[in-house]
Amino acid sequence: MSYRFQFESLLNHRRFIEESIQRDLALAKRHLCDEEENLKRILIKERHALLDLKQKQQEMMRAQEFLLCQSFLARLSIEIEQQHMKIAEAQARVESIREKLIEAVKKRETLEKLKEKDFDAYTRKLLKNEQDCLNETAVIRFYHNQVEKRK
Repeated sequence: MSYRFQFESLLNHRRFIEESIQRDLALAKRHLCDEEENLKRILIKERHALLDLKQKQQEMMRAQEFLLCQSFLARLSIEIEQQHMKIAEAQARVESIREKLIEAVKKRETLEKLKEKDFDAYTRKLLKNEQDCLNETAVIRFYHNQVEKRK
């Protein structure tokens, strides 16, 4: 008689789901990181454009060139706002997946605890059966010894 947990396939399925969610979380974190890097690149562009504008203003720039710089800075400002929204969405996705992972871990751990309790009960039952068998053997030996003494 060997031990078999009746919900082993469910436990394996829950492990699979947990691993899948962990992969999703890693991808979502990577996406968030990429979006944050994009924001840094845009902010660097903006900083360089502002420095360039200040330098050109000191050199007396033409109105058309000034308007081009202003237009570029306005476009960068819009990109920065959009990038902040993308980052917020990516953060929300990471948090959502993290919550799913926490739930999946709880479900797996619940089944693992059930498996441990089930295995403990199985072990106790085996030990009891073994002890009963030993007790029965001892009683039979005692009986045989008593019968032999009477002869």
